[in-house]
Amino acid sequence: MFWTDWGRVPKIERSFLNGDGRTSIVSSGLVWPNDVTVDLKNKMIFWVEAYIIDKIETADYNGHRRTKLVEYRRLHMFSVTYYERSVYWSDWYTRNIQALNTSNNSSSVSTFVVPGKKLMGVTMLEKTSQPNGKILFDEMLHLLNISKVFIVEKTKDTDVLVVSPS
Repeated sequence: MFWTDWGRVPKIERSFLNGDGRTSIVSSGLVWPNDVTVDLKNKMIFWVEAYIIDKIETADYNGHRRTKLVEYRRLHMFSVTYYERSVYWSDWYTRNIQALNTSNNSSSVSTFVVPGKKLMGVTMLEKTSQPNGKILFDEMLHLLNISKVFIVEKTKDTDVLVVSPS
């Protein structure tokens, strides 16, 4: 598993699910690493940094091959998710979800307008990774105590979800 830490020395860490093997994999150039997500297929991580100049970066599971994908002023990136060569993130200032296709070296960003309050998270649920090939929305909402979910992009096997506070 991977997580971000805003502590005295901000970093991105990983460990086995039982907590063994804890190691810091990215510890430079971070101040407010808000969120991290995993590309399981390519064994890469993506994270959002939200201090003054917001940016999305990527690296392999060991913190190598670090690359900056996008950088903005006047945004406040909060949450990030990845699916099939696109990275999606929520922004507290614009209150939108934005997406960048990482496969074509383009800086073209798609914007999904989401009505409501400050967005707290964005995630992707893939039907093929769920029990019986079904996304269990009711069970997920109950477990996470979430009352509002917006689907901003839908494909045959995937829903990209935006979670807004109650």
